[in-house]
Amino acid sequence: MRKILLALVLALMAFGTHAQKVEISGNKFTVNGNEIWFNGINIPWVGFGSFGRQDWSEAKWEEQFIRCKENNINLIRIWIHCGGEYDPDINEAGLVTGANSYFWTNVDKIMKLAQKHKMYIMPALFSFDIVKLNYSTGGRWRKWVESKENVQSYIDKILIPLVEKYDNFDYLLGWEICNEPEWMADNNAGNHNYTELIRFHGMMAAAVHKNGKKPVTTGSAGFKWHSPIAESMNNPKYPPPAGHLWAADSLKKYSGEDLAFLDFYQVHWYPWQIPWWEPPYTEKGTADYFEINDRPIIIGETEGSDVDVSDQVDNKPYSFKMTLKDMYENAYKNGYDGVCAWMTLEGDGHGTFQEIITATNPFFENHKYLVDPSLIPVPVKGIAFTQATLSIEVNDDYPLKLQFTPANATNRNVTYSLENNNLTIDENGLIVGKKIGTCKVTATSEDGSYKASCVVTTTEDLPPKPLTLTITKTGNGKVTSNVAGSTVMEGTEVTLTAHDGDGFAFNGWTGDIVANTYSITFTMKRNTNITAKFSEHPGICSDPTPITETNLRLSNLNGSFCYVIDGTIEYVNSWNASSLTINGEEFANQYANGNLPNSINGKFYIHLQTDNNAGIDIKVSSFNEGSGIVTNIDEENEVFSKAYPNPFDDQCIIELSNPKEVKQILILDQLGSPIETISETISNKVSFGSDLASGLYYIVIQTKDSIKTIKALKK
Repeated sequence: MRKILLALVLALMAFGTHAQKVEISGNKFTVNGNEIWFNGINIPWVGFGSFGRQDWSEAKWEEQFIRCKENNINLIRIWIHCGGEYDPDINEAGLVTGANSYFWTNVDKIMKLAQKHKMYIMPALFSFDIVKLNYSTGGRWRKWVESKENVQSYIDKILIPLVEKYDNFDYLLGWEICNEPEWMADNNAGNHNYTELIRFHGMMAAAVHKNGKKPVTTGSAGFKWHSPIAESMNNPKYPPPAGHLWAADSLKKYSGEDLAFLDFYQVHWYPWQIPWWEPPYTEKGTADYFEINDRPIIIGETEGSDVDVSDQVDNKPYSFKMTLKDMYENAYKNGYDGVCAWMTLEGDGHGTFQEIITATNPFFENHKYLVDPSLIPVPVKGIAFTQATLSIEVNDDYPLKLQFTPANATNRNVTYSLENNNLTIDENGLIVGKKIGTCKVTATSEDGSYKASCVVTTTEDLPPKPLTLTITKTGNGKVTSNVAGSTVMEGTEVTLTAHDGDGFAFNGWTGDIVANTYSITFTMKRNTNITAKFSEHPGICSDPTPITETNLRLSNLNGSFCYVIDGTIEYVNSWNASSLTINGEEFANQYANGNLPNSINGKFYIHLQTDNNAGIDIKVSSFNEGSGIVTNIDEENEVFSKAYPNPFDDQCIIELSNPKEVKQILILDQLGSPIETISETISNKVSFGSDLASGLYYIVIQTKDSIKTIKALKK
């Protein structure tokens, strides 16, 4: 009789374990020694402002990561402070004093999204926009640029904490100091002296190098300011000054810092530059031509659509026509190390997502190993069984395991052969003892035809023996088992269930059994080691009360409460709450619907804290299959149960699909003490609760083969 346990079964996304940290080797970016080219895009903001906004949406940002990944984009350039109004905190004198909690929380979320989706990001800390007077803090930021002490206040309060915290995030490409800082020398954006701009760049570049290992760059507005050949452009008719303003010598001179240098260059190109500068996409406009090929260089902004322009300047006609697809391809041929075409979600006439992917997808098809070096095949150099000899019993089975050299070899296909019929073996290496005696098993790799052997001895079928079940955990969570202790008799069917812990989400099983479901069932055939992995997630609270009705309204609440919804929320509203978080994001005393965070393994955890008679109103649009219910299905004697409504006002109904299989039902209070036993005349619907006080209760349903528990809350 085979049993299947369905206990809030949720699939988790599986992510690769190989490091994808970007290194700089000469004038190229590399990953694990292989060149990478950045098939990029600009998504500077999702709602202009900055990360310090309360309405910053993780869900909307994740939508962008997903569609970029689907279209073979491997780098997103993002703006952090934008106009400088929401963060950092800056006083009237231009001194930076810190940043609000939204800023730190949201930056953390964007970093984790990058890791989750394996998408490189290039965050631009500042933009020239911050010194515009049409922003309320523009005057303060002008004072910040002008003062070395004020710049240092940002370095101390914001930059160093960022650099230190995210220095080991593989998918953070590096720190961009400022978007198009040259425009800060314009009359409309501060009319700053270039020595001030170069100074704060040098100070910030040095701070990054002193406190971390990530590279640093800046987003120059054009080759006019980022190329030695531009020095001839120092013409009063075309202010401001031209030349390689962001060269290491310049940064060190005006900042006084030895570590003031850029690790890679970034330059922007738009059609307005054509009359003065060769486009970087023509045969002439190479990185060598601009004499900046001593380190990697990314075209950090460019027109996000096909270009077809024809005009004249000073009676000199010019024209340029090229598809965006060819612009990406030619940038690679010309020695540049990536392109990030410009777009905004609002649309500003310079490009759209649909236009940009007409370039990113073809480039990937032509250069997939450059865009994703992890796709480069790693050849097999050898194989070996983890055991050279082993013994099994007749009719027993055992999974043979192979080790590949190197461990990340790509083609792991093998064929197996046996020297006799004492064993059988399937394509996955599972052997079964058939006859007493020995048998040599040989594995041959498809890549390289490497061989490995294992000698298996089959013995007579012995009586069941005691085995050891070892369960370990990583992170904060709980594992429950249907067997007591670590000594388990051979042949026993074991069910393990993982439970999320405070601030931690279940993230799969590893060891002798690998699975991504909360519950697993297996038969003990040998000593078994298994680890339950729990990953940090501050939004989770342990032992939450499940919500299983579509409309829930609670009031006059005092204390701390945690609920979980295994489904989709339409809205959550609250009042008089000290704090109400949904998956770790604060939504106290507001109506939350479209700006809800992403689910955690399909669930939403709602944590309410109050001492002021708070209320909460929740509308659930749909539940996931098996929501809020621990269900056990026996294929021959099926028993399916659920409890509803939950929470309940007067009575709760326990519905059983096969009541004759149920021995008894226990109702326990919150401390686990039994308060009611139902063992006679059990029908397919059993009710309880009318005489109970408000609170949390446990429904324990016992069949001849299983025990399961459902939480129920009386309002």
